Amino acid sequence: MPKIKIAIGFVILSILISFLLTEILPQFPVISDFLDYDNIAVALSNGQGYITISEQQIIYPPLYPIFLSVIYYIFGHVYSMVFLFQFILSGTIASICSFIAYDFFKLKKVTSLLIGIIVLFWPYMILYSLLISSEMVFIFFLITSVFFFFKFIEDPSLINAIITGATIGLAILARPVALLLPLWMLIGLFILKRFQNFVWTKKHFQNGILSIVVAIVVLLPWTFYVQQKFDRIVPIASNLSHVFNKANNTIEYLDKSSVGEQRLGDLAKAKLKNVYLFWNPGAGGYQANEVTNSHSWINLLIWAYKIFFIIMVILMLSSIYWFRKNIFILSSLSIILYFWCLHIVLFPFPRYTLPIIPLVLILSTFSIEKIISIYVSKNTNIHTS
Repeated sequence: MPKIKIAIGFVILSILISFLLTEILPQFPVISDFLDYDNIAVALSNGQGYITISEQQIIYPPLYPIFLSVIYYIFGHVYSMVFLFQFILSGTIASICSFIAYDFFKLKKVTSLLIGIIVLFWPYMILYSLLISSEMVFIFFLITSVFFFFKFIEDPSLINAIITGATIGLAILARPVALLLPLWMLIGLFILKRFQNFVWTKKHFQNGILSIVVAIVVLLPWTFYVQQKFDRIVPIASNLSHVFNKANNTIEYLDKSSVGEQRLGDLAKAKLKNVYLFWNPGAGGYQANEVTNSHSWINLLIWAYKIFFIIMVILMLSSIYWFRKNIFILSSLSIILYFWCLHIVLFPFPRYTLPIIPLVLILSTFSIEKIISIYVSKNTNIHTS
């Protein structure tokens, strides 16, 4: 595929969507961690340096506030410019998804482009492009790292290893949930050779280790900065204790009435619920309510989206049937499993499922193509016999 032309096309389409939606949709309130990111970015753009949040002096991951601060410094404190650049990231993500589908899963050109279009118009991709939130920056670096990781599987060259490590490192600086992903991916490569005719070479191992080292090197400047400015050793962010308390003590994410110490049995039940709650299609939060209150017809689209989501997840899971046909099926399922397991341990929301939705779409579409080819092949055999 002519990658440059396709990428430019997706970016132009994303810009048009940005202009359209910022006009017709209400602006969502900048509250909670959205406001925290905003305050840090304003301080950075004004030359105050990185600031902590609240009386607990929480240190947030740096990459998204830096992204915001650059926009604020150039264009002023204008949210519409943030949304524009986040939609541009969304268009770039969509194009990379098309390349992954075409280059590695060998899907048809039209099918690969369709995957990119679905990613671009995915409701939560649109929603988080219109919020002061780190999702789009995180997903951009995550999906870029996946693309180069797949290239590394085919060709474990030095450049593929370095780019994979660097982009994963930047993804971690956007959201720490990816902290263990580089090691997970390297172990996954080792396991792959037991299931497929994957040739694990010395170069895969050596440059795979190098990739992890590169990711760590990307994190070090931020760690040194925090130590110098705040006299604290914080790898990425300092709010992990709050996250673990919310996930394993109060479990308030599951039931707001369940604040307080939880018994072991309650905790086990909550984690079991997380297994399927991770795949909650969502579209029921206050942002959805704001949109449907203004445009009631969107309720029909929400129901269509939920049905499509469930079918997509079933097709994604069925792709394991063809795992011997394509090495990238197990690689993708491994990355999906990483985020699934992580949020079983922590807590699931649609925003935490969103980063792996592009891979879910690719796998489900792969299954559809295979099912269609089997059906066509059977019909052809029947008519020729």
